[in-house]
Amino acid sequence: MYLDELVKVLYEKEYFGFLDSAINYVVDLYGFIETIPRVIHKKSPLALAKYGTYYSFFNTGSRTTWYLFFEKKDNNYIIMGILNNHCEEAKHIAPNP
Repeated sequence: MYLDELVKVLYEKEYFGFLDSAINYVVDLYGFIETIPRVIHKKSPLALAKYGTYYSFFNTGSRTTWYLFFEKKDNNYIIMGILNNHCEEAKHIAPNP
């Protein structure tokens, strides 16, 4: 799924009561993506390496953490996968400090 599609899912499944709220939520995710070169990142667990060699996380509230997996070379970063703590795969990630 692409992040633009996430807006529709969040609104249709009533995670947000207003479309603008869902849009702002995803805009915040895009904003975090822009900070990837400057934030702390960790080596991906072996079970999640298919999503990217490294990952960083972004808390959007008390219940949801997003994990952005990526590859990096020099100053270039490519997002390979995005999961959140509600996904089955997230069990492979140690709890955040």
